[in-house]
Amino acid sequence: MKKYYRFTRRRAETARFVTIGLVFVALGVLAYFYLAGGAVWCGVLAAVGALIAVLPQFVIHSRYGVEGDTLHYTKKGLPRKCPVSGAKAALICVHDEYRGMRGYTPALSDRNYSEGAVLLPAVLLLREVREGELDLCDTRTQARFAHKGLVLFDALLDFDFLDELMKSSFAGKVYVSERVYGMYGRVLGEFAGGRLEVYDRIPAAFKKSLQN
Repeated sequence: MKKYYRFTRRRAETARFVTIGLVFVALGVLAYFYLAGGAVWCGVLAAVGALIAVLPQFVIHSRYGVEGDTLHYTKKGLPRKCPVSGAKAALICVHDEYRGMRGYTPALSDRNYSEGAVLLPAVLLLREVREGELDLCDTRTQARFAHKGLVLFDALLDFDFLDELMKSSFAGKVYVSERVYGMYGRVLGEFAGGRLEVYDRIPAAFKKSLQN
């Protein structure tokens, strides 16, 4: 089974948490020499530093994939699997990631095209889709909030995964934001075909009022 990484900023995030962990270890060493009961402080701070450095790596380097009709993914760093048929819809929007003080920002490709770096797509597999709230789903984080409790998993989209998903027992629709479709419409059409449905940022209630 081919597996795909869920996030892009793996080196930067690895370095960030390892650095923070090493700071705690260094504080523990200083406490050992300069504080009363330094051995206790050293042990506590070193343990905290090790946890900070190691535990986030299971999330940062988490991966996903499809094997036959089984979806393999990680949740909170722990491996999970479920039948592909458990997902009733796939939602594709802009992939965003946490970037420290900048918060969640869209991820850009590391390849420069004629118009510059392009936004990367994200995929969310859903137990069901709330079509009335699709206008809120411009980015991965926004889509998670709009479909709280319905998200099986979310990740950076690899088009090979989409191809494998379409060839599995997954029978749901593929919803793609107008923004992402404008950049990747051709390749998405090749994989999803007639199951592809494009949505925009106009609220469903407003569209309904216009029709009436």
